[in-house]
Formats: sequence, C-alpha cells, structure tokens
Amino acid sequence: MDMITGGFDAKALRAKSAPVSFAPERRVPRWADWRWLTGGATALMLAAFALAPMPKSEAAAPVTAVASAQPDFADLAHVVFDVRVEEGRSFAATLERAGLRRREAQEAGRMVAHALDMEPEVGTKADVRLGGVSASGTRPLMELSLVSRGWRIAVTAKERGDGFLVSRQMLPPPVEGTRRIAGMAGEGLYWALREAGIGPSAARDFLMALDTRIDVGTLDSRDRFDVVLEPAGDRAMLVYAGLTRGDGTEFQLVRMGLGKRSRWIDSEGRDGREAVLGWPSNASISSNYGLRFHPILRINRMHSGIDFAAPAGTAIYAAADGIVNSAGWAGGHGRRVMLAHEGGLRTSYSHMSRIAVANGTPVKRGDVIGYVGSSGLSTGAHLHYEVHLGGRAVDPRSVGGVRSRPLQGEQLEKVRARLASYLQLPTSA
Repeated sequence: MDMITGGFDAKALRAKSAPVSFAPERRVPRWADWRWLTGGATALMLAAFALAPMPKSEAAAPVTAVASAQPDFADLAHVVFDVRVEEGRSFAATLERAGLRRREAQEAGRMVAHALDMEPEVGTKADVRLGGVSASGTRPLMELSLVSRGWRIAVTAKERGDGFLVSRQMLPPPVEGTRRIAGMAGEGLYWALREAGIGPSAARDFLMALDTRIDVGTLDSRDRFDVVLEPAGDRAMLVYAGLTRGDGTEFQLVRMGLGKRSRWIDSEGRDGREAVLGWPSNASISSNYGLRFHPILRINRMHSGIDFAAPAGTAIYAAADGIVNSAGWAGGHGRRVMLAHEGGLRTSYSHMSRIAVANGTPVKRGDVIGYVGSSGLSTGAHLHYEVHLGGRAVDPRSVGGVRSRPLQGEQLEKVRARLASYLQLPTSA
C-alpha cells in the first residue's frame, strides 16, 4: 500500500485569494467619502478637507498596505477545491501550482501515476480536501480523488495522521453506442437540445430531471447542458442530465431505475422529488387538529393532531420514509412511535395496543409500525396522529410532502461510479 505525507501552504492560499488594497490606517471623516457629491460642491468639500489642520496623532500615522475584507482561510476547519491537469503540466506540477509543497505534490503525483500506470490525461479534475492549519502554517492533505482512464483513484489520510492510503476502483464501461452531447441553452433549452440531435423524448426527460432541482423557467442563454444517451431499442434514452448555470452552479443527475420508477439522483444520493405524506390509517377521522373540548379533562385544549377511529388491532402505517426515533411508553400518549424524516419533519403515532418496530429501525412509507389501541390517556381505541415541523406540532393537512432519505452504502457508490463513467466520455457539441 502506497503512503505519502502531505501539507498545504495556507499563506499561499491566502495570498492568492485575498486582493490587497493600499490605504492609510488613520480614520478618515465619513463625509470625505461621499461619492454621490458631484461638480463644484465636491471640489469645495475636498479642498476644505485638504486645508484643515490634521491632528498630530493622525498626521504621524504611517501609510501601509491593508488587506481588504476577505474570508480568512486560516479560520476554516478545512478547505475543499478542485484542480485540473493542464496541457504541458504533470499532475504533480498541477498540485504544486495549487499550493501543495513541492515534495508532497511530487509524492502524490507519483502515487496517482503508479495507480494508473501512467499520468492522468489533460483535463482530468481532482477534488482536494485539506485539514486545519497546523503549527507550521500548513494544511495537511486529508483527501484527494480523481477519475481517469476508467479508474477512480482516492488518496485518503489515515486516522492517526501518519500517512495516506491509496485505493482504486474500476468504473463500469459505458454501453456500446453511448453518446455524450454538450452545448449552450441559447434562446431556449428544449430547442437547443433538439438542434444538438437529441430526440423529443430525451429532451423532455432532461427538462423533467432538472425540474426536480430548479425552476426550469429561470434557465437562460448562459446555461450549458451536458447529456449522456444510451441506446434503448429503437430510441436513445437519457441516462445523465448535467447543467452548469451562468453563475457556475452545477447540477449532475444520474438516472436510476426505468420507466415510472426511475429517479434522478445526484452525487450525494439525493432525490430531488418530494413524496406526498400518506395517511397512517384507512379509518375515518373522528377529531381534527385545533382547539377542542377534551373528553377526559373536560376543558378546552389544543388538539395537536388528528384522531382516526379504528377498532383495536387495526394496522398503523408509516406516513413516509424515515427512521424510528422512539418507540415505547410516553405518558398520556400511551404506547407511541415517533419517526424522523428528512427536512426536520417528525410524525407521531399514539395510544397503540402493540408496537411493531424498534428504535433506530429504518422504515418505508406504508410499513406497519404498530396497531391501534387505547393505551395512555384515552377513552377508547383510536390512533392519535401528529406531525411536527421544526419541533412544533402542525396541522398534518398543511404539510405537502417530505423528501426521501439519501442513498447510502452500495447504492450511493453505484450512483457515483456511474456518474464518473459518464463524465469520462468525450463530448460532442
């Protein structure tokens, strides 16, 4: 296993990133900087300022170079950036140019070349993550990854900080006949796709994929599209949808699944769609959310959920994908299950006769999590269902949807490997 020790010159990064302005350190009266003054009024005021006596403490103040207000990279816990191999420059030289010390850059370049059996090709992008500034003023290299010549190479710092581990993963080969097409949105993205040789079905799929992330009505001529098409019978199927906005924002979406079950996943495993929050029971509603007269306490009290009138033993279903946050006795709520969902959303199911899940268990929408009962403060068998958003109970009817959990483990690696294989394809405009 190859190992390197690496560092990063934080001063070099600050020197490259923080422009310097030259201005006196002394305090200048605010009225001297009123740029909206024009004509003779401006001239008179500046002349008055020039003739006015200056206090000795200010007159003696030296004129020095003062850095303009910019982010201080030394305060960051880590720095993430990417570099690209340029024509006539080795990967090691690319890393050194980005700020790594020569010895570390050369060692990292040697390791990557050894893993690939040759230098990365021109244009290869490497993602670099550096740690916090050390006592010597350098940043340790925590992670470096790149995709080149059909391989994904990763250089990762050991946990104890005594070197690096190098790994490589072969990417799946693209389907024969796969094409990658890129171009500018121009006057209209749909017609730009069509003019680039993309069929109407794939062009429509591209817009639908982007619609899970942005308002496609905001697209303009500065945006650049990037698509990958695979042969599917007598047509070309869109399998990758990429977009770079005029401001540099990037979207990279990989198609997973087929037909109506297909989803567009990004490199973090996220599906941009929101699933409608389902009902936890098919029974009729006996009490809605809002102020009501409590049947046991005999007082007006806020009813923070919805009650479903159902016979004891009726199945209770998870309203959305999530993780069991708690499952057990909860005072007046009796036997209760709480589920945590994406976006800070939680759902609560109370008065169960029996709980069917354990703490920490992942659940899918429609999974049975328990059974209707009358445990706790209850006058009869029913389900009390609550939805919490930001720690507060809200009307379940007011919640439109909930995001699905990001992919993890093997599923996420599959998405990333497929994305990497698409991005290494040559593009045709």
